[in-house]
Amino acid sequence: MKIKVLIGILVFLIVLNLATIGTWVYLHVFKSPIPRAPRVERLLQRPLWSMRRRPPLEDLTPEQRQQLGNLFREMRRQKQPVEERLREIHLRLREALLDTTVTEDSLRSLLDSLVTLQRQLNEITIDHFLKARHFLTPEQQKRIFRHLLIPGTGPHAPGWGRRDNMPFFNNRQPKQRRIVP
Repeated sequence: MKIKVLIGILVFLIVLNLATIGTWVYLHVFKSPIPRAPRVERLLQRPLWSMRRRPPLEDLTPEQRQQLGNLFREMRRQKQPVEERLREIHLRLREALLDTTVTEDSLRSLLDSLVTLQRQLNEITIDHFLKARHFLTPEQQKRIFRHLLIPGTGPHAPGWGRRDNMPFFNNRQPKQRRIVP
């Protein structure tokens, strides 16, 4: 009885392997009857770093690009120590939340220091973008400031591109997708 069961399992596995090999040969030798997703193929042809959305800088002069690059580098250099302190306080806050002996006042003081550091970061950013207004045209300012990393805005925010009464957002309706049977 055991031999018949083992022979049955062996025959089933051989048939399964032949079916798998036959399907693979059919799909690769003959054209695939399954339509491929062209959007996915286009995404895979580009390197991943190129998929990030960048502010449009096509019409900037080389001098403006250099000034803007210097301004961004200076801003990052000034923000780095504040961001490091912000990370440290975030870690201390997490540890304090897990600690059962911590008082509410100490948690509030940590939150106050977080607010202070976040305000410093925002002030640094605003100061540098106010400096950029001196050498950018109003149209360039709109396009570049639109790409600021402000919470709730930008290409990855929910509903981005479909907001009403905001002239710098794209108000087009989403494209209708074709469903392939």
